[in-house]
Amino acid sequence: MVAGISLAREDKSIYLQAEPSTAIENVTVEALEQLFTASDYARSRRRSAAIFHDCYSEMQRYFNSTPKPKIAFKYVIAEDSDARVEIKVADDGMSAEARFSQGEGGLSLSKSQVLQALRNAGVTSGIQRPAIDQLLAHSQGENCHEPLSIVIAKGKRPINGLDARFKPLVDDARKRVLRPQEREGGRVDMRDLGKLVSVNEGQAILEKLPPTKGQHGFTVKGQKLEASDGQDRELSAGNGVVVDPENNLRLLADRVGIPTFNDNSANVDEVLSLTNVDVSTGHIDFTGSVIVSGNVAEGMRVKAGGDITIAGYVDAAELHADGSITVSKGVIGKQLDEHESILAEHEDDDSVATLSTNVVAAGSVWVSYAQYAKLVGHSGVIVDKQTTHCHIVSQGTVCFGGEGKAAKGKLVGGLVETTSDLYCGQMGAPAGAKTRILFLVPNIASPEEIELGSLRTELANIVSHLRKLSVLSHNIQTMEASDRQVQFRRKLQQELPASQARLHEVQARIKELLAIEPPRPQLKAVATKHAYPNVQAEYLQERLRLREARGPTVLLLDGRELRVDSYS
Repeated sequence: MVAGISLAREDKSIYLQAEPSTAIENVTVEALEQLFTASDYARSRRRSAAIFHDCYSEMQRYFNSTPKPKIAFKYVIAEDSDARVEIKVADDGMSAEARFSQGEGGLSLSKSQVLQALRNAGVTSGIQRPAIDQLLAHSQGENCHEPLSIVIAKGKRPINGLDARFKPLVDDARKRVLRPQEREGGRVDMRDLGKLVSVNEGQAILEKLPPTKGQHGFTVKGQKLEASDGQDRELSAGNGVVVDPENNLRLLADRVGIPTFNDNSANVDEVLSLTNVDVSTGHIDFTGSVIVSGNVAEGMRVKAGGDITIAGYVDAAELHADGSITVSKGVIGKQLDEHESILAEHEDDDSVATLSTNVVAAGSVWVSYAQYAKLVGHSGVIVDKQTTHCHIVSQGTVCFGGEGKAAKGKLVGGLVETTSDLYCGQMGAPAGAKTRILFLVPNIASPEEIELGSLRTELANIVSHLRKLSVLSHNIQTMEASDRQVQFRRKLQQELPASQARLHEVQARIKELLAIEPPRPQLKAVATKHAYPNVQAEYLQERLRLREARGPTVLLLDGRELRVDSYS
């Protein structure tokens, strides 16, 4: 160190001071820099890279021009800068970010400095106190020279209230048939559909969850964000249901029966419970649902306005339900004409055998297995194990032992008529049992067909109207001049051009629609494991018959074309 030379601070400036008595000949640039580096001001920002060389030059000049100076030499070599924080508010006003940068030799960040920066940015709400503490700790820590960005304020988005909701307190009986029970280990037992769903009189079945209030939000600048309250709806008590007199947010069953739900409403269908259906009970025709804990004997008929659930077997009987039908065990029938079995197995014969057992449901049909039975399920037919020489009709998916790749049941012989897809594990049999799959196009009008029908009706009306106008035009020519003739002539002048223009528009649009190619139907029948000879896919007049045994196979209807492919 050189005697007489020191460093001092004034405001934000750091300056070097040399006393008049300083031995200038002992001063070097290196000595000046060493003095600064070893001082408490070493973190201050130097004014330039060559500041000590410039300071040395000015010092030499000062002492050489004044041999015996009386005033100390002063030269500013560095400046202090305090730590800084910048607040950046997001465009949507839902957050604010603090960006910290450390100063050089100046003061560390203070809490009052952070709060003032927030005020300057207009941030008044959602300020995160832990974020402020983290900023202050960083500015005083070992890594304070590193910049830091942190979310320092958060807005709150508005939360709209929930509309009134309606919570069933028991299972919906109509959903039970498609919900097999899960065993231990995660395996599904397709035969176990759970306990029969029924309720007792006075049992709570549907609960209303009232609408909730909306929670208003805010931006970090304190702007209120409005939230809407949930909409209210009332409970609706259907057949066999009443509002709980002690709690108007609940519906109670007013009778023993099977519960069904439709949003804010519930019904309890009457249930007829029987041990068996046989000659002792006679045929059953019931407006509600029917539960048979045993079997339906040969020759018996069961008709229900709701669901039919049979815990045992159906033997050469008829079941008809406006809901769904479940047969937990087997459905067994026979061919009524023996000679039909001989004809049906003939390769070129497409006759359909008459069967003794009919199971017909407006909903879905679920059976464990069936033989020589007709199964009709509008919404779908589900077979757990196997059908043998059955006639199946459905507008929904037909599944054997599962759907998609999970299908493992067997379709052996018989006829399936479907407007949807079919899934099974085995299709046909090694012995070559004739197994027919008839693809049908759903009888659902396309938007173009609906428009075409409407336009044809409109066209007929326009033509009829133009004929009336033509008659009116002829009558006007024969009428004597009068106010009435003027009135008719004005009507003709207004309506005739408009009707003619619309006629041309409708005719042009009909021509466009007739030129549109109808949609190509696409359906498939999948065998996930085996498909055997004498399996036949049919569509209109097209036929596709398998001539050899195959592994996983898919029979495809693509437009009007039938084709076979491997399934993976």
